[in-house]
Amino acid sequence: MRRARQEIADPAELEEIIRRAEYGVLSMVDGAVPYAVPVNPAWDGRYFYVHCALEGRKLEVLRANPRTQLCLIAEARLLHKDKPCACTMHYRSVLVDGRAEILLPGADENARRAGLECLLAGFAMQNLPMDQGIMDKTVILRITPEKIRGKRNPA
Repeated sequence: MRRARQEIADPAELEEIIRRAEYGVLSMVDGAVPYAVPVNPAWDGRYFYVHCALEGRKLEVLRANPRTQLCLIAEARLLHKDKPCACTMHYRSVLVDGRAEILLPGADENARRAGLECLLAGFAMQNLPMDQGIMDKTVILRITPEKIRGKRNPA
């Protein structure tokens, strides 16, 4: 990282940012073209989980290349200054390089259920019964992180 003072190396702070981020952007490589989509990921301490439909570009891209990067931002606030070019942004973010595994309905149901339960807990809906009809229409992406790094500008 170019500005070492902005790097977050403390695992507890990285974990806090991951837990506080309400959404993220999942980036993939579609041939030679970047492809990024907003997602609501969940984290169980080992895997990141994302849900999606049974078909679509995201699945096509990941079947061809499972490498991903997930960007999570826990806070961001523009700090105005007296001069336009002197403005800065206060932020804390995490980048996760990883590999996505596609968990289809009818495949490893224990892994799919674990991912769905993690996602529901992230939405504070963990006490609601799972609807099998919805489960049958939902794909779970399980992302195994290979590298997690954070950056901050406390401004």
